[in-house]
Amino acid sequence: MYLTTILRFLSKAALFSATLFLLRLGLASAAEQPQEASLNPGGDPYEISIDQQGDLWLSDYGAAEIWRVDPQTAAYTVYENIQAPSDARADAAGKVWWADGDEGRFGRLDPGTGQATWWPASGASGLLGTQVDGAGDFWVVASGDPLLYRFQPGSSNLCTYSLPGGSGVDYPLAAGGAIWLGDYGNGRILRLNVSAATVTTWQLPGGSSPANLALDAAGDLWFADQNNGVLARLDPDTNMLDAFDPPEGAEPYMVALSENALWYGEQQAGTIGRLWPGQAAATTVSVSQSSAPASVSCAAVEAAATATVSTRSGTLAWASADYPLLADGAGWRIYDLPDNALPWGVAVDDQHIWYVDNGRLLLGRIPLPGDTPDDPVTVIGCVVDDADGDPLTTDDRTPLAGWTITLLKDGSLQDPGKQTGTDGCAVWEGLPPNVTYGLAEDVKQGWFSQTPPTHDFGLAQPGDQLSHTFVNTTQLTQEVSVTACALQDADGDPSTTGDQSFLEGWTVGLLVDGQQQGPSKQTDVLGCAEWSELAPNVRYGVTEELAEGWFALNPTSHDFGVVGPGEGVGHNFIVSQMEPPDLYEGYLPMVVRP
Repeated sequence: MYLTTILRFLSKAALFSATLFLLRLGLASAAEQPQEASLNPGGDPYEISIDQQGDLWLSDYGAAEIWRVDPQTAAYTVYENIQAPSDARADAAGKVWWADGDEGRFGRLDPGTGQATWWPASGASGLLGTQVDGAGDFWVVASGDPLLYRFQPGSSNLCTYSLPGGSGVDYPLAAGGAIWLGDYGNGRILRLNVSAATVTTWQLPGGSSPANLALDAAGDLWFADQNNGVLARLDPDTNMLDAFDPPEGAEPYMVALSENALWYGEQQAGTIGRLWPGQAAATTVSVSQSSAPASVSCAAVEAAATATVSTRSGTLAWASADYPLLADGAGWRIYDLPDNALPWGVAVDDQHIWYVDNGRLLLGRIPLPGDTPDDPVTVIGCVVDDADGDPLTTDDRTPLAGWTITLLKDGSLQDPGKQTGTDGCAVWEGLPPNVTYGLAEDVKQGWFSQTPPTHDFGLAQPGDQLSHTFVNTTQLTQEVSVTACALQDADGDPSTTGDQSFLEGWTVGLLVDGQQQGPSKQTDVLGCAEWSELAPNVRYGVTEELAEGWFALNPTSHDFGVVGPGEGVGHNFIVSQMEPPDLYEGYLPMVVRP
């Protein structure tokens, strides 16, 4: 792991460029001023955790130290000569546990007496991530080996779980009555049911490399997918996976949850970010789930060593820092750390996001800017039946239940659609602002749309409530027809019409209220395409698709305005493979279909 850290540092320094500075959106305000404090200048710090009293515990692998920091007073105590400590954390009784990153052993410290005790973990060459569960049992994973250990302090009983499939895990998570693991080698999430001794596996999409994990109040598992560069949320009940792609940075690693947001440290660009899940766009896929018995063996172990560790104390010297904001909207807030930053451990309390900077050997904190996201957007789509088929009369319209409407997000359909209720409406709530929304309806057979089957709301602002009603009818007694024709002008000069001929296979489309409706059509042997049985009293138009190598000698779209009952309207598009004369301007003759 620690060799990987050096490689990441070099990669980050090489990738950091002036381009990043051009993307900065501004500095955090004075009310949100970050601060930094130096740690051991000869150390190699990684993880951070917060105990039940709110104190911080930092693991300095290189300096063989565990730091305890009071976040209110900045007073610290350093416990020295603890070999290769990794992921130190306190239990409910105030005892501190850690993994030995260089050897197969783990330790416990009594901060009051300075007494440290070590126990062996057979089969591991080094240990890494730790957890203490609700029962007070200590959990630790082997570094690079598919082994998970559970130590029960009361009985000195050590259980060794052999993880399936040669798993590789950095950091476990004890939450929700289970032990969660991110298998970065096989792209899987594992959940160990301790009482049932079963392992449930979720196979993630190709290339996934789950790292640090967190479980939210809804029971969804969050993790950083370091290889794919995304933050992901797994719903273990539905097996649905949401992937959130940060707009800056490509290597998220450690995560921490606050009330409404997910915080993370990103190591490629050196950023600290916050994700509001309800405000950010996500890609959703279904993943497979399977279960198997856990392979476990248990035996009592004796302590391998005890010692009284030395300590030193002091007060951190906080200094203000400026972290430009690379993103601040659409569900993201991303802070750009200074050059050579390598954020590792992250933790959140009720005032700050804390992080350990392994690249610059310091502890950083950012005041929480508030976990209240921008006011969400609501979109409402309704469908009505126009009984008489006349769009000018509105008192005969009734709601249509069971009609399918699909949300559009930045022009893309968000399948599946929703069915309208008895009120004829479907509702989407809690949508992120600063996104372009729209709606599309599925017009049923035997029905005719009197309004365009798609509607674009444009860019939604925080708190917007957007609504649109689609009007449909089964009654068309005075239909409208629209014809579009294409003419080829041989010499490219539209002022001479004797060389114009009808063009077969030209692509034309129907416009309703300025928007194209339905698929395009190809002109027939007479150069025309027709739409019939259309609703009257609607604004119609036509448009053409100009083929490569052709020139348009009149506008590529035409608006007929509102077409009355029984009317038939048509328009000729004039095109040529010859570039029109530079002096031509103005008059365009109409050519009548024979």
